[in-house]
Amino acid sequence: MTTSNGSSSGNVFQDLGFDEPAEELAKAKLTFKIRQIISDQGLSQKEA
Repeated sequence: MTTSNGSSSGNVFQDLGFDEPAEELAKAKLTFKIRQIISDQGLSQKEA
C-alpha cells in the first residue's frame, strides 16, 4: 500500500471530493458531540 503525504484542506470530506464538504463535516462534529454526551452520562444509545 502506498501513502501520500499531500497537503490537507483540514476537511477530510473536501479532500475526498464530497459535494457538500462543510455540511458533512458539521454533521460529523455534531454526531461526535452527541456521542460524547451520551458516553459522559453513562448511557447506552438505547437509553439515550
